[in-house]
This record gives sequence, structure tokens and C-alpha cells, in this order.
Amino acid sequence: MLAATFLVTVVVALGAYNLLVERPRRAVSRRREGLLVVGPAPLEETIGPLPGGVFLQNGFTWSRLVPDGSIEVGVNPMLMGLVGDHAELRISDPGERIERGAELAEIGTDGRSLHLRAPVAGRIKARNRYPDGRLDWNSVRDGADAWLLRIEPDDLARDVPAWMIGSEAADWTRDRYERIREHLQRSVPAGEAGMALADGGAVPVGALKDLDSVAWESFEDAFLAC
Repeated sequence: MLAATFLVTVVVALGAYNLLVERPRRAVSRRREGLLVVGPAPLEETIGPLPGGVFLQNGFTWSRLVPDGSIEVGVNPMLMGLVGDHAELRISDPGERIERGAELAEIGTDGRSLHLRAPVAGRIKARNRYPDGRLDWNSVRDGADAWLLRIEPDDLARDVPAWMIGSEAADWTRDRYERIREHLQRSVPAGEAGMALADGGAVPVGALKDLDSVAWESFEDAFLAC
């Protein structure tokens, strides 16, 4: 039964990939060169329905199956929004082997950073040096190159059942948003972000910028484990 469910999931995901990614991607060109700097989407926009065929992982990565059997891995737009404008990404190199839970990429600003963990074990096939768009769900949905790495997994059937898709992923996103709001209410000092959170407002873009490096480490321990 589990094998049949996995097979159906793979077929649906690959179909969605071809329809929603490959066709639009033919019209997308890379125009940026130089330092990899990307901008965030408002956090409220990251809570809605996910693009078709996209899986979420607990470590704030997303994945999508590619027809050649590899997966594209990206950073959850909610995390981009928390880091804020002018976030810098450092990504592992192609050819490297990676173990599940090992450091895959680093996202940060002003000398502070968070570490994304690999959702699978396998070999890194490609690195996207200049992702298109803001790395938000619209970029993923429209077929822009919002992925960070392509990985050839060792055992996809072992890992996919632990990932989230559809309503489960949407529920997880809403739950994480509320948990992050509570975490930041305890952590963010007085200031614009702190005032907004204290008044019960939305988590502002760049909320982590008000925190020191120790608080970034605490956030990573609380929310970025695989």
C-alpha cells in the first residue's frame, strides 16, 4: 500500500513539474551576474496554497521531483522573509556527496546566518548560482529558476513519505508561522519589529535583523532541524 501511494505521488509530482515548471521555464532567461543577493516576499504571502508538486520539509526547505529522477531543492520563502532584504546565499558545490541533515546552504545578512539542512542523502548534480525572482512561491509556481540545488538522491522512496504536500503542507506552514511569531515575541527587542509583534500584528519582513548572533543560533535550533 505504501509503495502504491509513493508511486502515485511520484507520478502526480512529475506531471505537475512538466506542466508548471518546464513549459514556463523555456520563457525564463538568466539576466543577473555577480553576488547572489535576493529579496523576500511578505510573510503573509507564504502561508497560502503551495505550487503544484512541491513538497515541504521541517528544515524550511522545499523539494520538487525532476523527470530525470533527481530533485530540486529550494529555501522556504517564509525563511527568506524572516531574514529580510539583501540576504546572501552560499550554496554547496556540484559533485559533492551530502548526507541527510548535513549543511546544504547558508542564508544570512550582516555577519549572521542560518544553515539549511539536506532533506535527502545523495550527490549534488547542479548548483543554481543565480536564482530568478525573489525565491517566493510565485517564482516557484511560474517556473522561474527559484531552486538552489539539484540532488540525485540515494533512496527517494525512503525520504518522500516524511515530506509534506497539499493541505498537510499548508497546515504545517500556518502552524510554523504562529510558532515563529510566539518565538519572536520572546526574543525581539524593542523596536519596529518588536512593537508590531507586541500589538499582535503580522510578523514583519526582516524580523530576524533585530536579533544578535546568539538569537539566530537559537532560532536555527528551534526551527531548522530536519
